Amino acid sequence: MTALLDLDFAPVAEPEIDTAIEAAVFAPLPIADVEQFARPRLRLVCDEPGRRRGGAADLGAARRAPLRLTRRGRLVAMLGVLLASLLSALVFVLAMGPANGRSAAPARAGSAPTVTVQPGDTLWAIASRVAPKADPRVTVQQIIDRNGLAGASVQAGQVLVLPS
Repeated sequence: MTALLDLDFAPVAEPEIDTAIEAAVFAPLPIADVEQFARPRLRLVCDEPGRRRGGAADLGAARRAPLRLTRRGRLVAMLGVLLASLLSALVFVLAMGPANGRSAAPARAGSAPTVTVQPGDTLWAIASRVAPKADPRVTVQQIIDRNGLAGASVQAGQVLVLPS
């Protein structure tokens, strides 16, 4: 066991550094004073020689080139107008059309089968009688939609149009 721990290390020699390189790396840098930064003089650019632009007397006299739209600008403007008109047409249709695609007036009695509500009848009972194999919830909703009812309550003697 002691043989495993007996390790023999050889000393590592330090690398030799060239003294010229060491002197160049660690030598102090020469720092000299620099003159104060002088701002350059600004030069005014004019449309007409001998006349300065932008003075108080020249505010209204400056001629500007007319605004021109590029092909892309014209396309964006046309698309904006088209989008605004489509949006306004959609709002108009939604405001003027029937709410949620339902008609406020009930369907005519002669075109579809009808039932007269008897005392004690509910929409659930009518839906179970009319479509015994169908889900009564769906049939009740169809009756409400078809007749324009506000809720699920019905009165005795009321005539209801049944879904076909």
